[in-house]
Amino acid sequence: MRCFSQAVSQITSKCSCAQSSNFHPHLHAIVSDGLFAANGWLYVVPDIDLKELEQLFRHKVLTLRRREGKIDDALIKRLVGWRHSGCSIHHQVRIDGQDQPGREKLAQYILRAPFSQQKMRYQPTTRTVIYRSKMHRVLKRNFEVFPVLDWIAALTAHIPNKGEHLVRYYG
Repeated sequence: MRCFSQAVSQITSKCSCAQSSNFHPHLHAIVSDGLFAANGWLYVVPDIDLKELEQLFRHKVLTLRRREGKIDDALIKRLVGWRHSGCSIHHQVRIDGQDQPGREKLAQYILRAPFSQQKMRYQPTTRTVIYRSKMHRVLKRNFEVFPVLDWIAALTAHIPNKGEHLVRYYG
């Protein structure tokens, strides 16, 4: 019988922003492709159905939120009826264990700041901030314009709560 010292090895980072400045909480994770045995060997797990994994993740999150009293069964029923689950898993990026630059680039990506100073431009004449991003498929533009106080409000929405950890290490 194999004795596993760890179920999985991963680094998870809580993020608050996507391409635009909207508050969009989500997780990024770097996860090993298998289980580590006590002897240090990695036993690679075969590919799994991502849709099933997404459904399991959504079920676990909704169950946890119900147990915490944050949502009720009626809301869960509505959420489960949505066309998009609200959970998605992307696992197209695979990095060999010996690829030090690749591992470093991926780690920098999941730990990046919610905003980029290179994308911000202050317009003193109008007292606005222009924030550039990739083309938004719904709005059909690649920028947002904020009055200064609205920009400060958008920025502060991404400040974590006191004592909140944004990065977790497992395994």
